[in-house]
Amino acid sequence: MLRWRKLLAIIAGLYVIEGFPMGVFRLVLPAWWVEAGLSESAIGLASGFGLAWSIKLFWSPLVQWRGDYRAWISGALVVMAAALLALPNFDPRVGTAVWLAVGAFCIASATQDIAIDAATIELVPHGEEGPANSMRVSAYRVAFALFGSGALFLPAWVGWDGTLRILGGVALAMA
Repeated sequence: MLRWRKLLAIIAGLYVIEGFPMGVFRLVLPAWWVEAGLSESAIGLASGFGLAWSIKLFWSPLVQWRGDYRAWISGALVVMAAALLALPNFDPRVGTAVWLAVGAFCIASATQDIAIDAATIELVPHGEEGPANSMRVSAYRVAFALFGSGALFLPAWVGWDGTLRILGGVALAMA
């Protein structure tokens, strides 16, 4: 029983990590762009970066082949942290640097998803997928809400630059 609880705690932690970037991408970044004065069409085009999660199947064999899931997860988190820490240095209305950082963030997040899902499949004993999946979904949604909606309270206190730096620090701490 203790081993099962420990396993569920590990799964919860992994899916908090997996839910973090989606909350940032879907909720925090668009709010930042709106306040920065980006046009609705530019924000709509930026949502196209979400394709990274749809096309991740093309590089999932590479993650499987190299199989060190902890390294993939940590590496992806470091890339996401670097992207978030770089964003305050750029005006989102000007230049391609913001879009390169957001693209790197999304590709790293999609790669992390592959590694976390693969690691979880290997960790969960056959026949125990139901409780594990419940934990996965719950932890993911908590992280999405916390780091998406919850993070939207930060700009009032620390501004957008501070918010992005805090989220970058969170990603680095998760790594």
